[in-house]
Amino acid sequence: MLPACNPPEPLFPDPLPFPEAGRTAAGKLRVLQVTHCLVEEPQAGTESYVANLGKALTDLGVEVLFLAPEGPPATNSGDAVSWRETRLLDLPLLQFDRHNQNFMTHVRHPGFDAAFRNILQRHPVDLVHFHHTYLSSISLLEVALEQGLPVVLTLHDAWHLCPLLHCINAQGFCDSPEDLDRCAICLESWLEERTEENKQKLLHILTIRRDYVQAVLSRCRLLSPSRFLRNLHYRCGVAPGGIIHLPLGLEDLGPALDADPKGPPRFVFLGNILPVKRLDLAVKAFTPLEGQASLEIWGGCPQDQQKTLRQTLSPFPHIRYRGPYQRSDLPRILAGATALVMCSDFENYPLVARESLMLGVPVIASRAGGLPEIVHHGENGLLFPPGDAKALRCSVQRLLHRPDLKERLRRGIAPVKTITQEAGELLDLYHSWKAICSRRPVTCPTPQAGHTVFKAWPPSSPPATIWP
Repeated sequence: MLPACNPPEPLFPDPLPFPEAGRTAAGKLRVLQVTHCLVEEPQAGTESYVANLGKALTDLGVEVLFLAPEGPPATNSGDAVSWRETRLLDLPLLQFDRHNQNFMTHVRHPGFDAAFRNILQRHPVDLVHFHHTYLSSISLLEVALEQGLPVVLTLHDAWHLCPLLHCINAQGFCDSPEDLDRCAICLESWLEERTEENKQKLLHILTIRRDYVQAVLSRCRLLSPSRFLRNLHYRCGVAPGGIIHLPLGLEDLGPALDADPKGPPRFVFLGNILPVKRLDLAVKAFTPLEGQASLEIWGGCPQDQQKTLRQTLSPFPHIRYRGPYQRSDLPRILAGATALVMCSDFENYPLVARESLMLGVPVIASRAGGLPEIVHHGENGLLFPPGDAKALRCSVQRLLHRPDLKERLRRGIAPVKTITQEAGELLDLYHSWKAICSRRPVTCPTPQAGHTVFKAWPPSSPPATIWP
């Protein structure tokens, strides 16, 4: 283990008038929820879920605190990290004053470790529930374990297996994430020089990262929303047989709105415009369907790409980018829609698919990741092979030519698990884990070599193909 590297005490704030640190009442839990981003109006699934889970646990009598990074990037392992106190949803939010995307320090960053130790000293908790260590340091898990705390980690994506988050390469989903030689090939384009020596250093770094992840995660209580992601971690040697499958719950969206259908059947694409979401596939599938169907695209898109996206879609009046949306907009956006369209190469247990079903709208989805665990072909939606625009178009045409199919799929939608139901399940698990927790220090390897092999990190990726 690296020696403790405690930044000077003045870096840390004096406590604000939050609830008094420590246990608040007999039998009442104090739980820290840790993730990679938390804002007032979340645009992505994990942060929206974590915020809603915090509210649901609070309603069940749990005292919840949040922790997430917010601030400029940390550039190297010697950067000191402070933290501050604010509030989110009227609950305490603790924020690291930096974020960390450096490949060489995201496994263990002494500054984040020191700040986290200080947080746990100032705000004692009964349990730490991690949802992500991306943008901070994987070693935060170890810091919490060192304190003798029960540590829970919900697996929301492949971050602990893949430094690029989603196990996606130029061909789509990587079918061998357990093969570190293939991982090295994915990353070697970012080497300063593609020498054999640097390639071996990169492979060494990835090996140490995987060894560390296997060691630390074996000490945590692991939850996976999908069987797909659970099995992916098993393949990579993470806690074999020890991951609990616990599907996520969803905050109620209220009643679906009625809509007076005008024009051709309307399909909806929801979600941030990222390469992994494969908007280009949806556009390709719908391009020949002018006059037969329309496609509305809703989601966040980088400002510098919005103009290009709109210009690219301008020849197709039946395909329109509508811009970002808030979750409260969904009953209006999905009112009267024929189906939601999801084309992703990778998904764990996506929020938008469950939101659509909660509002009574069937889903056409790629058979990727955990999507088939939500969308059951021929029951509440239709599935097509990932990356196959022609197959997606055929699914759309099935709904266009068979109005009875749309109604049958609507009737096949089962009630969606709520966040309140999941919070109750988690509370039972929290109590059981707190009762059996014991101090089990973790000694694990840490990357030490190769700090100069990269020309830059994070890499400035090639221009994302998010449309044809």
